Amino acid sequence: MYRHLRLFAIKGLKACTLEDLGKVNVICGKNNSGKSTVLEAVQDPKSSAQGIRIGPEEIAKLTSLSLRGKGWADNTSLDRRFGAILAEVVNSREIWYSNEGSSFGSEVGARRSSSPDLARWNFNDKQPDEAFKSLFPVRPQVVLVPPKRHLELTKMIQAQDQVQADGVGILNQLFLSRNQPEGSTQKALFDTIRSEFLSISGGYMLDVFMDASNQASLHFSLAGKPWVPSIACGLGLQDLLVLLWFSLAPPHDVVLVEEPESHMHPEMQRKLLAFLKHSAKKQFLLTTHSNVFVNSAYVDKVFFTHFEDSVQVSDATSRASALRDIGYDVTDNLVSDLVILVEGPTDTPVVEELLIKKGLIPKYNIKVWPLGGDIMDQVDLSVFSQAFRIHALTDSDPGSGAVRGRFIRKCNENGIPVHQLERYSIENYFTPGALLAVFGAQIDATIGDLDSHKRLEDQIGIDVKRNNRKIVQAMSLDALAGTDLESFLEEVARSCHDDMGIASEGE
Repeated sequence: MYRHLRLFAIKGLKACTLEDLGKVNVICGKNNSGKSTVLEAVQDPKSSAQGIRIGPEEIAKLTSLSLRGKGWADNTSLDRRFGAILAEVVNSREIWYSNEGSSFGSEVGARRSSSPDLARWNFNDKQPDEAFKSLFPVRPQVVLVPPKRHLELTKMIQAQDQVQADGVGILNQLFLSRNQPEGSTQKALFDTIRSEFLSISGGYMLDVFMDASNQASLHFSLAGKPWVPSIACGLGLQDLLVLLWFSLAPPHDVVLVEEPESHMHPEMQRKLLAFLKHSAKKQFLLTTHSNVFVNSAYVDKVFFTHFEDSVQVSDATSRASALRDIGYDVTDNLVSDLVILVEGPTDTPVVEELLIKKGLIPKYNIKVWPLGGDIMDQVDLSVFSQAFRIHALTDSDPGSGAVRGRFIRKCNENGIPVHQLERYSIENYFTPGALLAVFGAQIDATIGDLDSHKRLEDQIGIDVKRNNRKIVQAMSLDALAGTDLESFLEEVARSCHDDMGIASEGE
């Protein structure tokens, strides 16, 4: 597996590093943020370099190889001193990359030259460089599975056809593997794919049959029912088979997959992710928009891409874990144009409907998250503040004044813009006309101006919160003209406009 990778400049991507890679690694980000470009760099040996942490055992090997044919008589004292120089250079960096051999050799040579005893010996300074390169493992074989897969469903079998990254050729190899002797490696592969497919798909069997014209065709069967040609089934089953093939079949060690969630419902996604983590023997780097594939229980590393003047890549693993621990959708925070934090769940539909009326949804990907009212001051806001755009909206209800005050202070400490409504609560911005349109005879038809600093329920005798969405839908934006809630919506709009940098190259 790759442990660390340095990616060089390619397309819109500047040089970056992917450190401490695990078995399952996920890259997420908004559309056109460079996720595909990152995978291209990983796949291309000319666009990436492996990294390793060099420990005591590697230093000993490095010293032994560097001293081979050193050109001076055996001298234990000098050998030790030279080994100490190698250790000093190694320890000057936490991670060394395979393209840094000449730099390593130069640093060793400079330190040796500064030592009077070692400088006078005839020593080949290329030796440390060559020894350094020998520490790195052979590059694993890598395949990049594109987002549009093309599994053949019927085909005249051609045994010599090779499997392509998009799935072409898999039907050939499945048929050949199916018809090998029991106990053979190929037959075992077919049986494993079939078994995992049954489990992940929720009960679908697969098989390949040959007709009278020697044409093979892929079929599926659910729970013992008659076999159905795969062409009559959904794309999710076809995509699953492609991913299982590359996860289990040789020769690739590292599998890069764009959008593994394509055409799969969430339950199938969850089962596939568990399979990649616990059953497959390869390493995976996945780009995704699915929250299922950013599950810290199964994913070792999460990287986030965004585009400013170029594609930027950051390690979001700790943030993803923290967000999931407190119950929020990780991808919302990582790929949204803006997240709005509100006090309670009944505030969410109000803000969403106002954003729709404002024309911001669906133009922008905006998420509204409730924080739980009286416990909102207990939420670790640092995990939210790392997103590009976060805004908070609070009420003025004096009953929660102390909690709200602590929450506002935390927002300020984490650089999160927070707007406290001037009125008692967000329901106090509802108009009498909208209330009458929803509740009709349940409230007084002669209702006049409402007190904006008193609880609405106490004034009209009805708790309206369950109908908040309908009430806002019955209002026009003009009803908010001149209010601070209108000002808040304008601030949100400005934030969205400011965050619309689009990559010219990337995905």
